[in-house]
Amino acid sequence: MFRQVLVICVGNICRSPVAEEILRKLSLADKVVSAGIEGLSGERAHPYAVEVSKENGVDLSHHIAQKVQVNHIKDADLILCMEEEHISAITSIYPYASGKTFLLGHWENKKEIHDPYQKPKEAFITMFNHVELSAMEWAKKLQA
Repeated sequence: MFRQVLVICVGNICRSPVAEEILRKLSLADKVVSAGIEGLSGERAHPYAVEVSKENGVDLSHHIAQKVQVNHIKDADLILCMEEEHISAITSIYPYASGKTFLLGHWENKKEIHDPYQKPKEAFITMFNHVELSAMEWAKKLQA
């Protein structure tokens, strides 16, 4: 088990909060946090993300978005991103993070999980399902 896992997306209001809570429920690490590359600091999770998560037994009601900071990167043992572009952004700013930064969908043929922001609820359902499946694959691999 990892001490700390960091989950990254763009705004920290859709994908990464969902992944954070699912990974926390799966006990992937002692601590799981999420942040955004362009984090919408202080914002709540997107209403559809909250709704879809709640329908699937995941509570995002307490989530407050934050922008990724150097301490997040330093403290994380594993950094999980939604898209290759996020990995590039993180590792270009923090080159020392390259060995611990992967796609959340790494075990799903390196599948990217696309941003549902400004899309209908169905896109959030698809996103939730992809995040959940990818998180479960990480848990399986790490518990093997």
